[in-house]
Amino acid sequence: MISQGTAAFVELLGEPLYIVAQGRLMFRLRMVCEAIAQTAKALTTLALLFTLGNDSAALALSLAQLVYGTCLSAAYAWAFRSELTSFIRASLRIPWREPGQSAVLRLCAGFSIQAVEKLLLAEGSKLVTAAVESSYDQVRLVGFMSPNTS
Repeated sequence: MISQGTAAFVELLGEPLYIVAQGRLMFRLRMVCEAIAQTAKALTTLALLFTLGNDSAALALSLAQLVYGTCLSAAYAWAFRSELTSFIRASLRIPWREPGQSAVLRLCAGFSIQAVEKLLLAEGSKLVTAAVESSYDQVRLVGFMSPNTS
């Protein structure tokens, strides 16, 4: 489970560079990065399945996914190595400290408040039911409101 989470995190590290490549229509770069990562994943899966055996298939697949994410992120980082420092610097910039960005911050705050309000309106009946009704009545109510699955 930890290796799957780590693999997902490592793969997400390369996602911004994937988006840059997609936006710039760098299809050859995407093809090469994916080919390298898929080949490394396949070879890792094969090697781990032969060495660890069928009993550890889930571990082998998890570790192979980690290798895939690492290769993919590393390939994109290598391709954009000259621009990577400016990408990092731009992503660490605090937007509300720049001139003219306070309006954007107020707009985002308004949208966040609306999202919380919508969540409360949509899920409020469940919260009230959970607070007021006993667990037996909650089960009956959910069973009554659920669509017939038979």
